[in-house]
Amino acid sequence: MGQDKTLIDTLQRVQEHAETGVMLINGSHDETSIRYRDLYTRARRVLHVLQKKGLRPRQELVLQVQEEQVFLDVFWACVLGGIVPVPSTVGTTAEHRLKLVQIWNVLQQPMLVTTADGWQHFVAHMDKQPAVREMESRLIYTDELVRAAALPDAPLGDLYEATPEEIAFIQFSSGSTGDPKGVVLTHANVVSNLAAIVAGVRAGAGDSVLSWMPLTHDMGLIGMHLMALYASLPFYLIPTPLFVRRPALWLAKISEHRVTLTSSPNFGYKLFLTTFKPARAAEWDLSALRVIFNGAEPISYELCNRFLDDLAPYGLRRTAMFPVYGLAEATVGAVFPAPGEEMRQVRVDRRTLVLGGRVEEVTEPESHMYESSFVDVGTPIRELELRICGEAGEVLDEMHVGYIQICGASVTPGYYNNPEATELVRTADGWLNTGDLGFLREGRLVVTGRAKDILFVNGQNIYPHDVERVAEGIEGIELGKVAVTGVFDPTLQRDLILLFVAFKHHLREFAPLALQLKRYIARLVGLQLDHVLPVRAIPKTTSGKVQRYKLGEQFQSGEFDMTLADLQVYMQELEAAVQVIPPRNEVEATILGLWQEVLEQESISVEDNFFELGGKSTLVAQIVGQLEALYPQRVQISDPYSLPTIRQMADHILATPRAVTLKPVQFPQAYLAPPHEVGGIETLHARVPAPIVELLRQLASEMQGSLLDLLALVFANLLTQVTAKASVQLSVVIEDDQVAALELDLSAVESLSDALHHVREQLATPRELIAFSELLGMARREEEQGILTCFFHRETRVGHVEWLQVFDLVCWVEEFEDGLRLACQFAGRRLRAAKMKELLTLYVKLLLHLAGKSSSGRE
Repeated sequence: MGQDKTLIDTLQRVQEHAETGVMLINGSHDETSIRYRDLYTRARRVLHVLQKKGLRPRQELVLQVQEEQVFLDVFWACVLGGIVPVPSTVGTTAEHRLKLVQIWNVLQQPMLVTTADGWQHFVAHMDKQPAVREMESRLIYTDELVRAAALPDAPLGDLYEATPEEIAFIQFSSGSTGDPKGVVLTHANVVSNLAAIVAGVRAGAGDSVLSWMPLTHDMGLIGMHLMALYASLPFYLIPTPLFVRRPALWLAKISEHRVTLTSSPNFGYKLFLTTFKPARAAEWDLSALRVIFNGAEPISYELCNRFLDDLAPYGLRRTAMFPVYGLAEATVGAVFPAPGEEMRQVRVDRRTLVLGGRVEEVTEPESHMYESSFVDVGTPIRELELRICGEAGEVLDEMHVGYIQICGASVTPGYYNNPEATELVRTADGWLNTGDLGFLREGRLVVTGRAKDILFVNGQNIYPHDVERVAEGIEGIELGKVAVTGVFDPTLQRDLILLFVAFKHHLREFAPLALQLKRYIARLVGLQLDHVLPVRAIPKTTSGKVQRYKLGEQFQSGEFDMTLADLQVYMQELEAAVQVIPPRNEVEATILGLWQEVLEQESISVEDNFFELGGKSTLVAQIVGQLEALYPQRVQISDPYSLPTIRQMADHILATPRAVTLKPVQFPQAYLAPPHEVGGIETLHARVPAPIVELLRQLASEMQGSLLDLLALVFANLLTQVTAKASVQLSVVIEDDQVAALELDLSAVESLSDALHHVREQLATPRELIAFSELLGMARREEEQGILTCFFHRETRVGHVEWLQVFDLVCWVEEFEDGLRLACQFAGRRLRAAKMKELLTLYVKLLLHLAGKSSSGRE
């Protein structure tokens, strides 16, 4: 590893020697593995396409790509070809879209890669922006790149011989919308930081990495993916939207794969704990997890303690929590503790947190009324130095609050095409002023403030001046007459977001404006303001800079308590006067119920805007997750942003059919009817005696399953024997005329009870239910040996359904007092009757054999 000079060296080294790679996790039972050597080949195929389209070394390519596999293919194609990748968050709000335009304007000769749907959605909202026409002329759709990546004989692109000082990529991921700054990261920066991270956590053989952080985020891309690849470690990746919908999947997969390294900011712990159900974690083993990187936003000692306490029964060690300090300008990592040490809380008197002043620690064991709690994040990583400086640039002693300044091999040379911004953060002696505040305690860093008043909301950076600029779009809001700040609420364990407006009239007249601002900001920025308050004047310095912190201090001191109470009364009166439009169909009524549950509001109109009512990204994920279960393949995570009302979403669902596919079972040729056979529907019957049925029922119960679970498992197992395949997919009727896909993979189970557990889990909470009416509309191509197979218990079947209109083979069971009746119905034109009789006979023998083993006390 130490010989790598560039990221190109790194990928070439790893793909030549490592057998590990990336595992894309798309569900509990849905994982796709890509070895690093395959990633290298795929990237070179994509590079060939990019080069054919005219992209050259040092030219920028903006990545508006959400799908993880495609992102990795394109990102590495750029790196290998010397093209400068510029990852950009795929946005769903007006501010996200505007940021993409602003990024484009900073670059020199950029091109853009995105999906066709993503571009159409972008143009629909941003068509009036001057840059859009230029962007359209320099656009590459992902479809062509995806095809090239997967084509075995596709030509490979030409590798570029980069120098360590050349740009590896540019990070815009967490910058301001109004004036985004691109952090330049050279190959030398990145390789140095990766080496320092690997050394800092002592990563090596036996380690593995799992992340749910987006690849457009520096922690997700560099701290997780690139670090894992640099150290040749297995890398497991959960898409961020999937984590938001199913936070427990994060720890479940860590347990399943014995993962040792992961990461999360406060947002992740909060989201997990709000949905955590201990009953579902009974079999978790988190004892292998030794490092959880915790950074990207202020670290909450109390929240981390709760997370560690709740997961201690599953083997999670307290030493696993790894609080760090990092920033994009340092590549990603800057300050680490030592692996294996517990978090160190630092309690100080907040009255002493003054720039240049000496910090006084709180030593009393009980809570102190002026106490502020912070976390010690350790010492600088290797090849990086750190100091604390005062307002005039003087170096301060320990226990004095000042600006955190850094220098070293992983520190950026500056901001792309922005020498003015670079000059502002560079000191005369070449150090970089982070703008963050902190102090040193026994040589270790304690971070106390946040750079440039950034607010952290649900794991995202929110810049006050961006929100203020959007607010000025409301009639009656004058330039410079609005300020946004945040104050920490210890009860909620999060920042309250406050917007102040210069207003000199009666409070009742302010209420409509406050309500309008909350809804306007929610719709355009996706940010829920906790309070909108009037002030006589916005406090400013003599040079005209807004003093947001003063407003926050006034709020915390209680100066706005009476105003807030009166204002809430006026706003409630306004909301009560709004007409509520009721639902007109079942889908609207269903969505209304979901909204009422997640928003905790009863009075909601089908024409109300979800975000104006307080909806946010985490609630979007909950809504979409439930709608996906109710209306599979008709709702995407981005839909609520473009369809923010109940009526719009319901109309979309009703107008969107879903594509349904089933995976056939590949039967041997001996089971198939001769070509052009004109056979009809045939039915065979068999019986299992009542005593045998009772033994089977007891066996299933002992393994915490049902008789239906066991019967379905045995039939699926029979299909694996007949087809000589390790895995099969069987359609199982769950209720009425709906089926679920049961996937049995014998290579992934170790015992009968283990297999039954997998069956029970899939049938109890199926990933999707498919109605018979949808199956009838399914586009089907009859494969020569592909037989669509279905299984059900007659008690689950309601009404008369002609299953052979869809399936080639249907097996069902029905209980009577004298035992089980088994039936096998099949299409004679597809399957041989004699072989189907053998199949049914073998099914009965397997059941009898299993009952016999149970009665003799053996599994």
